[in-house]
Amino acid sequence: MIPIILATLAFAIFSNDQFLYSEPVGLITAIKTTSISTVKDEFNNYDKSITQILNIKLLNKSQKTIQIENTATLSQTDSQVYQIGQQVILNQNKHHFQIGSLKRDAVLAAIIVLIVSFLITFMRWRASFYLILSIILSIIYFIIAIRFNLEFTDISSLLIYGTLALIFSFSALSFVLGLNRQMIFTFLTTIISTTFTFLLVIILLSMTHSIGINFEYMEFVTKNPQTLFFMGASISVLGAIMDCCGDIVAGLFALFRQNPKTNQKSYFHSGINIGQEITGTLTNVLFMIFIAGTLPMTFLLLRNGNSWSYIFSVALNLGLLQTLISAIGIILSVPITAWLTAFFLSRQREKV
Repeated sequence: MIPIILATLAFAIFSNDQFLYSEPVGLITAIKTTSISTVKDEFNNYDKSITQILNIKLLNKSQKTIQIENTATLSQTDSQVYQIGQQVILNQNKHHFQIGSLKRDAVLAAIIVLIVSFLITFMRWRASFYLILSIILSIIYFIIAIRFNLEFTDISSLLIYGTLALIFSFSALSFVLGLNRQMIFTFLTTIISTTFTFLLVIILLSMTHSIGINFEYMEFVTKNPQTLFFMGASISVLGAIMDCCGDIVAGLFALFRQNPKTNQKSYFHSGINIGQEITGTLTNVLFMIFIAGTLPMTFLLLRNGNSWSYIFSVALNLGLLQTLISAIGIILSVPITAWLTAFFLSRQREKV
C-alpha cells in the first residue's frame, strides 16, 4: 500500500503547484455544450463536432473566472474535448486567453513516484538506487549528445551517437552489475555483437542498393534520413542485444560459480541453450512494440482510403527494418556471447 499512498500524495501536491508556473493556470469549473453536429469526409468517415463554453477559474494570477469557447471533434485526433475538474495551462495575449495544453504534471509525478516506490519495495535499496541513477544519467547523456550535435555540426552524427551508445551500455551495466568481470564481458559481447550486426546490415543494404527501403519517408527529417535512421537504430538495437548478452553471461557465470570444473564445450552449449530460450521472446517483444507504435498511423491511413502497399511504404517500412536489424543482432549475439564467455571461463577453470 505504501507506493499507492505515496503516488496519491504526489498527485495531491502537484495538483496544487500552480504558483510555480509563469503562465496562467486555470481550473475548469463548468462546461456548456452549445452545439453538436455530425461531420463526414470524402471517405465516409463520420465524426461529431462539439462546441463548448468553458468556465475557467484562474488559480495563480488572480481568482477571476473567464470563459473560453472550444471547438473539438469527438475523436480528438487534432483537438481536445475538456471535462469539469481538469486544469489547463493558458496563453495570454493582453486580456485574451487561449488554452495551451492540459496541466499533466500531477499525473506524471504520480506515475514516476509509483514506479520508483515499487522498485524500492520489491528490490534491494542499493539495486533500486543504482537503477534509478542509471536511468537519470542516461537521460543526461542523451541531452548532452543532442546539444553537442547541434553545436558541432561538422562532426559526424553517427560518430556522436555511436559514442553515446557505448556510454549508454557501459554506464547502465556498471550501475546494474557493478564493475566486475561479468559486467566487462557483458559490455564487450554487446559491443562486438552490435558491431557485427551493423556491418552485416550495411553490407546487405549496399549490395541491394537499399531497394525497397524508403528512408525519405521519415517524419520531421532535418538531415540525411539514412544517417538519422542508423543513429536511432544504433541505440535501440544496442538495448536488445545488451539484454540478450546480459542473460547469457549471467547464466554462464552462475554455472561457473556452481561448478568451476565445467569444460569449454559445456559452457558453449549452455550459452546456446540460454540464447535459444530468450531469442524468441525478445524478438516478439520488439515486434509487438513496433506494432503498438504504428497502429494509430495505420488506422488513420486506412480510414483515409490509402492502400496497404502505400501504408507499408510510409508507416511500416522503417519500423519493420529496425525490428529486423534488432532480431539479427539478437541471433548473432547468442553464438558470439556463448563462445567468448565459454572461452574465458574455461581458462579460469584451468587456474582453479
